[in-house]
Amino acid sequence: MKALRFKFCRALFAALSVVLISAFSFTGCSDPDDSNEAEYFLYGLNGTWYNPDYKGESYTITSETFASENGYEGNSVVIKVTGSSSGYIYFKYTKALEINGSKYSYTETAPDVGKWYAVSYKGLTQNTIQLSGAYKAGGVTSKETLEEAVEEFTIENGYFAYYSSLVKQ
Repeated sequence: MKALRFKFCRALFAALSVVLISAFSFTGCSDPDDSNEAEYFLYGLNGTWYNPDYKGESYTITSETFASENGYEGNSVVIKVTGSSSGYIYFKYTKALEINGSKYSYTETAPDVGKWYAVSYKGLTQNTIQLSGAYKAGGVTSKETLEEAVEEFTIENGYFAYYSSLVKQ
């Protein structure tokens, strides 16, 4: 019986040693979680992207802001990675489309300001990307919360039908 208990204790000690050595050996080398993965992709997204075929279409993306040239802008940027070169960029409008009769402009007082919007990206490389703002006929232009925006603004829900091909400046 003592021999059996000794073998059990020795096996338990060996197993615990392996676990502890593994834990100390791999500290700081864990697989990336969603936030790290999004952070990694953000570095590729950062910068100014422009359409070489259409002067006046460009977008500037930073870790904190998203801005289209002469158009909508936002802050509180959140990246949702959906593939190796695709995902969604969510942000809270700071400047949005305001329509007054037949006139329209982008203002800081538009009804969507302070609400969430989304842009889909795909085909991200070091120098190219395709972007599409959330739009569908009969769809909404913003959501009150990030959670609602993530649920509403998806390709599966019929948004993001047209993508612009852009290059990095």
